[in-house]
Amino acid sequence: MSNSKKTIFISLLLLLTASFVVHAKEPDNYSNYLHLTCGSGEQSIANCIETIVKYIITLAFPVAVIFLIISGFLFVTSGGDPGKLEKAKKTLTWTIIGIAVAVGAWTLAIAFKTFFETL
Repeated sequence: MSNSKKTIFISLLLLLTASFVVHAKEPDNYSNYLHLTCGSGEQSIANCIETIVKYIITLAFPVAVIFLIISGFLFVTSGGDPGKLEKAKKTLTWTIIGIAVAVGAWTLAIAFKTFFETL
C-alpha cells in the first residue's frame, strides 16, 4: 500500500473514531470524572469492579467495530492474494476473540457482583 493510501486510510479511521466522542463539555470536577468512589463507603468492591469493566467495554466495542471495518477492507483489497487474505482472516478472527473476551469480562463482573452481594 502506498504512503498516500495509508495516509488517507488512517485519516478516515481517525474521522470515524472522532464520532465516538460523547462528552461535549468539560466535566466540572476532574476527580469525579469516572464517578468511581471505590475508596469511600458509598460503593462495594463488586460495584467498583462492575464500573471498571463497564468503562473498559465502552472503549472495547468501538475499537472492535474499527477492526471489523479494517478486516473487511483487507478482504476487499486482497485481490485474491493468499497472503493478504490470510492477514484479513487473522484480523477478523482476533477481533471476534477480543469481542468474546470483552463479553466474558462483563459476564464475570456481573457474576462477581452477584456473589459479593449475597455475602
